[in-house]
Amino acid sequence: MKGNKRRDILKGMAVGTGAVTLAGCLGGNGGGDGETLRIGVTQPQSGPYAAVGESNVAVTEAVLNQWSDETGVEIEYHIEDTETDPTTATQVARELISQEDVHMLTGSYSSAVALAINEVANEESVPYVSGPGSQTFSGEKCQPYGFALNITTSGTGRAMALYALENLGESFYTPTHTSVARQ
Repeated sequence: MKGNKRRDILKGMAVGTGAVTLAGCLGGNGGGDGETLRIGVTQPQSGPYAAVGESNVAVTEAVLNQWSDETGVEIEYHIEDTETDPTTATQVARELISQEDVHMLTGSYSSAVALAINEVANEESVPYVSGPGSQTFSGEKCQPYGFALNITTSGTGRAMALYALENLGESFYTPTHTSVARQ
């Protein structure tokens, strides 16, 4: 169970890091007109992946708050439960766009949920940053408003370090992964 929890935290960090990367489009050091950046965070809060969603939300909040503090950009985020269900995720994404007027969507642990949200994001012309495991997201179901994270060791390590220093103390261990190039 410990290994799975660490992996879940790393995935949450990656989602938060992706949101921060896209957040540079508004205000602060990233340019724009200084308006509040509104982000819709879509994660399972109930259902089979609730524990993963809770970890991802905690890490995403920590990363967004840290980035806001460092840059001075005001970030308002709205967290919604996808229940790890594509139909629920579609409804949640539409509500975040229409009722909360979010500038972007991020999150999702499930590839099926990510694909459903990606369709809504494309229809509504709202950027969506996710890290689904399915290559379908960036392959046959690729959409112009969908951004699949390329999780790197250095990016994950930086994000994890920020979270860990704030929440775990000065001494901690974290697993990382490496990629092997294949030709």
